Amino acid sequence: MPLESGTAGAMEAGYYPRLVCALVVALGCLTVLSGVLQKGELPETWHWWPLVMVSASAVAFAALLDMAGFAITLFVVALLASLAGRLLNIWRAAVLAGVLVMLNIALFIYALGLPLRLWPRI
Repeated sequence: MPLESGTAGAMEAGYYPRLVCALVVALGCLTVLSGVLQKGELPETWHWWPLVMVSASAVAFAALLDMAGFAITLFVVALLASLAGRLLNIWRAAVLAGVLVMLNIALFIYALGLPLRLWPRI
């Protein structure tokens, strides 16, 4: 069900998200345009791995949240996103993911009281 945007004088629920989306797209276009028009050296190579892993973590969040629950989804997303860089080995990434899961559960479930299912349905 799409949200109605309304007008600037009578804002509906979808007005602000659409405004922010338009601003982010415009900023991205300006960034790309400035990079294309700037003279200088071309990058040596394109690093695909970080782009693939961060994109995979976003897709995993969308795919897993309803099925696997909040805790498992966050753990998988944090692991996938940490694989984009080379700073953490798998064990440190797992510890970081566990800490992030605990902090997010404390914030979103307990502090804010969001009605998110914590664990998968059995």
